[in-house]
Amino acid sequence: MATDERSTIIMRFILPVTLSFLLAATLAAQQAEEPAPAADSPAAPPAEKAGATAELSTQPQPATSPAGEADTPSAPAALPAAPEAAPPEPLVASAAESGDFQPGSLKGRIENGRYYAPSNSFDIPLPMLVGDRPLVLDNPNIVVFRDDVRTMLTIAAIHMEPIDKWELDTTSAREFLIKFFRESVLADYREAFPGTSVESARLLNDVEGGSLLVHTLHPNGSAFEIDPIVRNDPATPPPIAKRGNLIFAHGDFVYVISSELADRVTESSTYTTDTETEDRILHDRLLEVHSKIHFAGDSAPEALAN
Repeated sequence: MATDERSTIIMRFILPVTLSFLLAATLAAQQAEEPAPAADSPAAPPAEKAGATAELSTQPQPATSPAGEADTPSAPAALPAAPEAAPPEPLVASAAESGDFQPGSLKGRIENGRYYAPSNSFDIPLPMLVGDRPLVLDNPNIVVFRDDVRTMLTIAAIHMEPIDKWELDTTSAREFLIKFFRESVLADYREAFPGTSVESARLLNDVEGGSLLVHTLHPNGSAFEIDPIVRNDPATPPPIAKRGNLIFAHGDFVYVISSELADRVTESSTYTTDTETEDRILHDRLLEVHSKIHFAGDSAPEALAN
């Protein structure tokens, strides 16, 4: 797949969905719940760094997007109940090309507590979402699991064209993944959130034969509401969002698993977690998500095999 096309897929879904789409979807849900107004009413474990941080920190070429329609994201019906109390029903809406919201269903599917990607490339147990408006959104390439308290998780599965597979086969995993992240993800982060930087990056040799773990910082780039104490204090600068990104190739797809540290933003007035601990949290979280993914062609999870 050409770089510009990959960039468009990620730019036109991951970033807009985590920000403007989710905001608009939440507002739409709020409006749907309200009665109609009257007419007159108003540190990760040791791994090979290999200069990855420096290579990713270089300023990318300006991101460009070829003309074309973005894939339409959508959301499913209710999630399964929690052990003691059912979580709120997730937003059921799809974004039409006009930008209007209307009832819709996932392009993937949910069965027996698992999400199945529309490409059939992977399936994964549904994470437990909490808060008032949990969301599950997807398009043919990416799924987003999000709530307003602690979870912001995206899983992208980008199909590789023959040229991509040739490049992966003829170069190292390190070189391929650094180039993919720099050109297809980081450039878009920087366009959406000016000032975005790579805090650290390292190669995990024991994950998928070589995976890239990147921690990124995003000024004004959080999917969560800022701690009201900080938001209402003009003298306190807003918190900088931090995401962990795990990039790897499996089969015919390149996967990007991303997650944001919610507490860094939602509890920023009392947040004291150091960088090493943040990195450990994101590392463990992303590897846990990876361990739960069942990839097409692999043995079925034990729960499904019985």
